[in-house]
Amino acid sequence: MFCFKVRFLLLIVLIYTMRLITVITAIVLALSIVLYSSAVVGQPPASWTFFRGRMEGTGFSSSKAPDTFCEPKIIVFGNNPTPEDRPPIVCKGRVYIVCGNGSLICIDYKSNTVLWKRDGDFAVPTYYGGFLYTVDDTDVVCLNASTGEEVWRVEGAIKGLPVAVWKNRVIVAEGLFVKCLDRFTGKV
Repeated sequence: MFCFKVRFLLLIVLIYTMRLITVITAIVLALSIVLYSSAVVGQPPASWTFFRGRMEGTGFSSSKAPDTFCEPKIIVFGNNPTPEDRPPIVCKGRVYIVCGNGSLICIDYKSNTVLWKRDGDFAVPTYYGGFLYTVDDTDVVCLNASTGEEVWRVEGAIKGLPVAVWKNRVIVAEGLFVKCLDRFTGKV
């Protein structure tokens, strides 16, 4: 009987200990979510420089939504007016858009004028340090974001996937592998 009581007491202690650990874990998780979200939302409005928003991959902007709406301006290049589902990149007063025919264009945000256009079959670019990094068909390409001029081009990437940039490295998927390139030269 004594052994049964000891086991029962140990079971009760174990249950309450597990509940306490669960409660503490829940509190820590809730606090971390609150602190993280307040830190992100408290930041100044950021550019939309990467697929899914910012480099943090949050998928949202802390900018205020517009309080007035107008008809969208539709820009068509070539003979393919079909809207595409590729998101735009917004940075430093410019909008970078991949058109329905695969061309990449740069539009001044305020004046709505096209600053440059590159023909190709581009994926959504990534803006980093004054350059656009993207995939054109199956080549990794670095473009000058101001002029659209090609800085370098390297073979080997999966068409359509976004390019990640971290410090001085460009990271792309190539088949079952990941390729890491120097962001200034394109060398592996």
